[in-house]
Amino acid sequence: MDPATAQPELLRLVGSNTIGSDLAPTLAKAYMNDVLGAVRVEVRREPKEHRTVVEGYLPGATEPSSIQIIATGSGFAFEALRDGLADIGMSSRTITAAEEEQLASLGNMRDRKSEQVLGLDGLAVVVHPSNPVTVLTLDQIKRIFNGRIKQWSTLGGAKRPIHRYSRNRESGTFASFIGMVNLDHGRLAPDITYIVESSDVSDAVAGDPDGIGFIALPYIGQAKAVRVAATAGPGFPANRTLVYREDYPLSRRLYLYAPPNPTNPRVGEFLEFAQSPAGQKLVDATGFVGRTLEPLDTAEDPHPLPKQAPKAYTELAQTADPLPVSIRFKPGSAEPDSKAWNDLPRLVQVLLTPQYRNREVVLAAFRNRDTVPGADQAHVQDAAIAELKAELERKGLQNVKVADFGPALPVAADSTPEGREKNRRVEVWLSR
Repeated sequence: MDPATAQPELLRLVGSNTIGSDLAPTLAKAYMNDVLGAVRVEVRREPKEHRTVVEGYLPGATEPSSIQIIATGSGFAFEALRDGLADIGMSSRTITAAEEEQLASLGNMRDRKSEQVLGLDGLAVVVHPSNPVTVLTLDQIKRIFNGRIKQWSTLGGAKRPIHRYSRNRESGTFASFIGMVNLDHGRLAPDITYIVESSDVSDAVAGDPDGIGFIALPYIGQAKAVRVAATAGPGFPANRTLVYREDYPLSRRLYLYAPPNPTNPRVGEFLEFAQSPAGQKLVDATGFVGRTLEPLDTAEDPHPLPKQAPKAYTELAQTADPLPVSIRFKPGSAEPDSKAWNDLPRLVQVLLTPQYRNREVVLAAFRNRDTVPGADQAHVQDAAIAELKAELERKGLQNVKVADFGPALPVAADSTPEGREKNRRVEVWLSR
């Protein structure tokens, strides 16, 4: 197919390399095949330009139509939307306040129609397979990448220097990692090797016995992923179920952003397909975590109950099963966030089936460390929990109770805005 003879692009997606490398092209090809009825659909990659073009012939067309995907990093998603160079922005981090302000002319980019969670991903911290280190805390990871920990022997490994590998600074993976471990840009170790492509980071670490890097879950490759602990303890493995629940300390969301009232009619159609069961199965098939996990899959928990778990939480675990979903809220708000709005209807639908409707639902609420029940700063938290309980009851679930566990069992650093929003959560448990 000659690009010069192609019709104008049906869609232009710009942003995250994590999404744009494989997931977006996979979705684009299926969208053209299954929704538009295109034939002879081909995927053409242009690695030097970080571009992928998906081309096919729409019914009755004599020239190909295309979807263009440019995957240069999440920051470019919002620049391209601002400059009219993208219909959909791909981002592996949430939009910043500054970016939101720059795009104000397009509408409310925090609206549920604009900010859509495509799936979830975990950032794995990877080392060489021969490295004896198996668990790292968020603080240790921070000190490794700011250069304060220089030798593996400090962490129980060999007396050898640590070699650090990172995604490029423009990538959403880089920005997410910086926020998750509270690592200031100006305090990065000067000897870090920056790499553009996700898979190349894993390859570099797998080939370097002294290497360490961070990478999206599907790109672990031949490297070894260590367990990650928020503060101490056995840590959490980079596990799909824990990422789905967002309990894994380095879990993150993958977003698609678009104006709430796009001028291109294909935008809403593509987003609807991406959120459909067929689209979400492709998210899973590409190695990420879509919303196809069974909400009542109560298989053995992939990590032991933490030693510091409150007695009441241990007792809950003896009489109930955790569902692989955690409800989180918009920052500073009692309103569930965009992912929760998608999860709740499906969860309620299952819980109302005869098999489960008479079992007690327990909302296990976790607060930030400086949020004390009854204090002024707790009003938003209390309102969020009360509204969630009321919403479930409005949907027909009458056997709902709340268990407040305060700041116990943080899953991220409470000292960062991102960590605080992860720790302010509601787990959903179902009595046996």
